[in-house]
Amino acid sequence: MEAVHALAVRTAELMDNPWDARALPKGRPAERWSTFGPDQAGWVEFTVDQDAEVIRIYAVLWAG
Repeated sequence: MEAVHALAVRTAELMDNPWDARALPKGRPAERWSTFGPDQAGWVEFTVDQDAEVIRIYAVLWAG
């Protein structure tokens, strides 16, 4: 449950400021990644669609 809560909190933050995450090294700046949770034990990858004002999460890892 800790992971779900931590992901929800970070997702809410990223919805307000999606550029507060690092770009993936693929040469496409809209593809981003961020850590989340206690000790940064989670990893989330997502795409920013600025025109639609959404982020699309496509990968989540929790190692905590």
